[in-house]
Amino acid sequence: MNNPYLTKDNPNEAATPLPPAAINRIDNPANGGQFTPAYGRSSLASKGSGDIEKRIRKIYADRYPTDFAMQKTMVEHQTECYRYMQSYHSAQGVPTSVFKEIKSSYVDRYPTDFAMQKTMIEHQAESYLALQKGK
Repeated sequence: MNNPYLTKDNPNEAATPLPPAAINRIDNPANGGQFTPAYGRSSLASKGSGDIEKRIRKIYADRYPTDFAMQKTMVEHQTECYRYMQSYHSAQGVPTSVFKEIKSSYVDRYPTDFAMQKTMIEHQAESYLALQKGK
Protein backbone atom coordinates (compact mmCIF):
# COMPACT_ATOMS: atom_id res chain seq x y z
CA MET A 1 0.00 0.00 0.00
CA ASN A 2 1.55 3.29 -1.08
CA ASN A 3 -0.27 5.98 0.89
CA PRO A 4 1.50 9.38 0.86
CA TYR A 5 -0.15 10.28 4.15
CA LEU A 6 1.54 7.50 6.10
CA THR A 7 5.20 7.18 7.01
CA LYS A 8 7.14 4.08 6.01
CA ASP A 9 8.45 3.56 9.56
CA ASN A 10 5.04 3.63 11.17
CA PRO A 11 2.08 2.97 8.85
CA ASN A 12 -0.28 4.46 11.43
CA GLU A 13 1.57 7.78 11.72
CA ALA A 14 0.58 10.58 9.39
CA ALA A 15 3.37 11.98 7.24
CA THR A 16 1.69 15.38 7.35
CA PRO A 17 1.74 15.99 11.10
CA LEU A 18 0.41 18.83 13.14
CA PRO A 19 2.95 21.19 14.66
CA PRO A 20 4.33 20.23 18.08
CA ALA A 21 1.94 22.60 19.87
CA ALA A 22 -1.00 20.61 18.54
CA ILE A 23 0.19 17.05 19.05
CA ASN A 24 -1.04 16.68 22.61
CA ARG A 25 -4.35 18.33 21.93
CA ILE A 26 -6.07 16.09 19.44
CA ASP A 27 -7.80 12.97 20.72
CA ASN A 28 -4.96 12.39 23.16
CA PRO A 29 -5.90 9.93 25.91
CA ALA A 30 -3.88 12.07 28.32
CA ASN A 31 -6.43 14.81 27.67
CA GLY A 32 -9.30 12.42 28.35
CA GLY A 33 -9.71 11.85 24.62
CA GLN A 34 -11.23 15.29 24.24
CA PHE A 35 -10.89 17.04 20.91
CA THR A 36 -9.43 20.51 21.21
CA PRO A 37 -8.42 22.28 17.98
CA ALA A 38 -4.85 23.49 18.23
CA TYR A 39 -5.40 26.79 16.49
CA GLY A 40 -9.14 27.13 16.53
CA ARG A 41 -11.31 26.88 13.51
CA SER A 42 -10.97 30.38 12.15
CA SER A 43 -7.37 31.31 12.89
CA LEU A 44 -5.96 29.93 9.64
CA ALA A 45 -9.07 30.16 7.53
CA SER A 46 -9.44 33.87 8.20
CA LYS A 47 -5.91 34.73 7.09
CA GLY A 48 -4.83 35.52 3.56
CA SER A 49 -3.22 32.81 1.46
CA GLY A 50 0.20 34.48 1.92
CA ASP A 51 -0.14 34.10 5.68
CA ILE A 52 -1.24 30.51 5.24
CA GLU A 53 1.76 29.69 3.07
CA LYS A 54 4.08 31.24 5.67
CA ARG A 55 2.46 29.15 8.40
CA ILE A 56 2.70 26.00 6.26
CA ARG A 57 6.37 26.75 5.50
CA LYS A 58 7.11 27.09 9.22
CA ILE A 59 5.37 23.83 10.08
CA TYR A 60 7.44 21.86 7.58
CA ALA A 61 10.68 23.74 8.23
CA ASP A 62 10.29 22.73 11.88
CA ARG A 63 9.34 19.16 10.98
CA TYR A 64 12.08 18.62 8.36
CA PRO A 65 14.83 21.15 9.23
CA THR A 66 17.47 19.67 6.90
CA ASP A 67 15.28 18.04 4.25
CA PHE A 68 14.59 20.90 1.87
CA ALA A 69 13.10 18.66 -0.82
CA MET A 70 10.52 17.38 1.67
CA GLN A 71 9.79 20.93 2.83
CA LYS A 72 9.25 22.06 -0.77
CA THR A 73 7.03 19.09 -1.60
CA MET A 74 4.89 19.43 1.51
CA VAL A 75 4.55 23.22 1.25
CA GLU A 76 3.47 22.97 -2.39
CA HIS A 77 1.03 20.15 -1.68
CA GLN A 78 -0.50 21.75 1.42
CA THR A 79 -0.78 25.16 -0.28
CA GLU A 80 -2.51 23.57 -3.28
CA CYS A 81 -4.92 21.76 -0.96
CA TYR A 82 -5.57 24.96 1.01
CA ARG A 83 -6.56 26.77 -2.20
CA TYR A 84 -8.80 23.87 -3.18
CA MET A 85 -10.48 23.82 0.23
CA GLN A 86 -11.33 27.52 -0.04
CA SER A 87 -13.68 26.76 -2.94
CA TYR A 88 -14.87 23.31 -1.80
CA HIS A 89 -18.41 24.07 -0.64
CA SER A 90 -20.40 21.12 -1.93
CA ALA A 91 -20.23 17.64 -3.43
CA GLN A 92 -22.60 16.52 -6.14
CA GLY A 93 -25.42 14.43 -4.70
CA VAL A 94 -24.61 15.24 -1.06
CA PRO A 95 -27.11 17.54 0.68
CA THR A 96 -25.57 20.88 1.63
CA SER A 97 -26.29 20.37 5.33
CA VAL A 98 -24.56 16.97 5.30
CA PHE A 99 -21.58 18.33 3.39
CA LYS A 100 -21.22 21.28 5.77
CA GLU A 101 -21.26 18.91 8.75
CA ILE A 102 -18.63 16.65 7.16
CA LYS A 103 -16.41 19.57 6.20
CA SER A 104 -16.73 21.25 9.57
CA SER A 105 -15.67 18.13 11.45
CA TYR A 106 -12.48 17.68 9.41
CA VAL A 107 -11.57 21.37 9.38
CA ASP A 108 -11.81 21.26 13.18
CA ARG A 109 -9.91 17.99 13.48
CA TYR A 110 -7.05 18.90 11.10
CA PRO A 111 -6.85 22.72 11.25
CA THR A 112 -3.39 22.93 9.65
CA ASP A 113 -3.43 19.83 7.44
CA PHE A 114 -5.32 20.87 4.33
CA ALA A 115 -4.37 17.71 2.44
CA MET A 116 -5.93 15.57 5.14
CA GLN A 117 -9.04 17.77 5.19
CA LYS A 118 -9.46 17.38 1.43
CA THR A 119 -8.84 13.63 1.44
CA MET A 120 -11.15 12.87 4.36
CA ILE A 121 -13.98 15.10 3.13
CA GLU A 122 -13.83 13.55 -0.34
CA HIS A 123 -13.81 10.06 1.19
CA GLN A 124 -16.80 10.84 3.43
CA ALA A 125 -18.77 12.36 0.54
CA GLU A 126 -18.07 9.31 -1.65
CA SER A 127 -19.07 6.99 1.20
CA TYR A 128 -22.28 8.94 1.82
CA LEU A 129 -23.23 8.59 -1.86
CA ALA A 130 -22.42 4.86 -1.88
CA LEU A 131 -24.62 4.29 1.15
CA GLN A 132 -27.48 6.25 -0.42
CA LYS A 133 -27.40 3.96 -3.48
CA GLY A 134 -28.04 0.97 -1.23
CA LYS A 135 -31.29 2.41 0.18
